[in-house]
Amino acid sequence: MARTVWSVRERDDIWPFVAFGTFICMGSATAIALSLGQTAPLMAVGLALFLRGFIARSQLALAAALVILILKPNFGLPFVAFLFVWRSSWPAVFAAVAVSLIAASMALLPYGPLAVLEAYVEGLGNYGGDPVNKPPSLTGLVNIVYNGLGLNLGGFIPVGLAILTAVALAFWLKTVEAKNRSSDRMRLAAVLALVACVLFLTPLHTYDLLLAAPLLLLPALSRFKWNLVTVGSLVSFLIMFRVSNLANFTGLTFPAETYFAGSALASAALLMLLLVSLLHFWTVKPGIGITSNPRVQ
Repeated sequence: MARTVWSVRERDDIWPFVAFGTFICMGSATAIALSLGQTAPLMAVGLALFLRGFIARSQLALAAALVILILKPNFGLPFVAFLFVWRSSWPAVFAAVAVSLIAASMALLPYGPLAVLEAYVEGLGNYGGDPVNKPPSLTGLVNIVYNGLGLNLGGFIPVGLAILTAVALAFWLKTVEAKNRSSDRMRLAAVLALVACVLFLTPLHTYDLLLAAPLLLLPALSRFKWNLVTVGSLVSFLIMFRVSNLANFTGLTFPAETYFAGSALASAALLMLLLVSLLHFWTVKPGIGITSNPRVQ
């Protein structure tokens, strides 16, 4: 990820990648994910490959990224939808689907695709039945809506919104690219906005917060000026770095947070990251690509 992003930035400082490594290695989200045996660390590798593939126009990296991200379908499907807007990305999408089907053949062959699909849909529908998957213990939109309005959005609505948002973001970027060749900085800003959208809209847990790490690049990409993007990003990561400790220390918890104290704080931080990532994306100007940068030439 560092190698991919380095030439797209306007500064040569290394602090964003030091912050990235610190957040990943020392954040409570990583410790929880590893102790529970969750797939979030693997998803982080998928995000790095997706960023690499989209910026470098690498079909192989994109296909590998989708194979990993689809392992968590509610998280990976928005990325598939985002790429599907570009016909040039179809080889990566179809290759990833083929590899995933082959990998799933041990389940598909004995029971059949229809039975497996029905079981998956049923499982998704019953996702909220387990207390650990109730809105108070989840992050993002479902948590905020539940705490604010007392409504349970379930599993289908948030994932559907994430897919629609990903498609809209892709069409907007594609329109800009059609009018005047967009810079790789704009492509990177679009990927970061996509990550922020998926993290906020998809029901996740606090151990998935390590997936926000790529968004630590936002202050660096905005030249580290003390603007809304920089301040909002850093405040968000300070909250998420040790969100459970922060929640217990300050008492900012909800009685309904049966699991993962600080889910509401994390949701507020994810909302802040979404807003600053969209602000950054909308303020990036189209250009002629990173080859216009004298340092790169």
